[in-house]
Amino acid sequence: PSRRVCLMISGERVLSVAFFENTRDNVPFQTTRDWPKLCQALSHHDERATKEGRLWSPVLYRPGAQRGVAGVESVHLLVLDFDNGQSPTAYQERWEGLVFHLHSTHSHTRSVPKWRAVFPLSTPVPREEWPAVWRRLAHALCDGVSDPTCKDASHIFFLPSCPVGDTERFTLTQEGEGDWLPWRDLARFPEPPAPEKPAVAPPVTLLRNSSPHPSR
Repeated sequence: PSRRVCLMISGERVLSVAFFENTRDNVPFQTTRDWPKLCQALSHHDERATKEGRLWSPVLYRPGAQRGVAGVESVHLLVLDFDNGQSPTAYQERWEGLVFHLHSTHSHTRSVPKWRAVFPLSTPVPREEWPAVWRRLAHALCDGVSDPTCKDASHIFFLPSCPVGDTERFTLTQEGEGDWLPWRDLARFPEPPAPEKPAVAPPVTLLRNSSPHPSR
């Protein structure tokens, strides 16, 4: 079977993910997780002084490939980062009917929320299609206000962490009867409108004085 088809274990869909020990680690540890196990991993905040630590990427790498877009075969989850201070409650109703997981990131505070949303995809997205798919989904789900650097298919994300003694951390998993993100549904996730081109001022025509002598 194609490696781009969602794997099945005992009737349960599982997701391909890669783990990295730190930001210098270029060798993906490729594995699979079912959705509940992945949410469990993303629900534990490691207390530490900085955000530096283990990372993950929601993708399937080719065997033997190193970290980078060229080695990615397919993307299995959409991850959106919100670092602009918007509260997740502004989006939860909008995402009703979808399966997703939320967790705060290291620099989150009550006054300036910073958090991440993770959505399992109904089927893996081939790497070459990902930039256009990411653009559609980000526009439909949050009007494109999430961090645009996450559109890179090889983007890596720190596993949840928080400062030592932090009490502001949060996680939330929305399941119920929700759908895994049906990214092929163009009616539900249409192409975003093309950005407006800035108006171009008409060229300025310099008029020459017809008199042989300049005005005085």
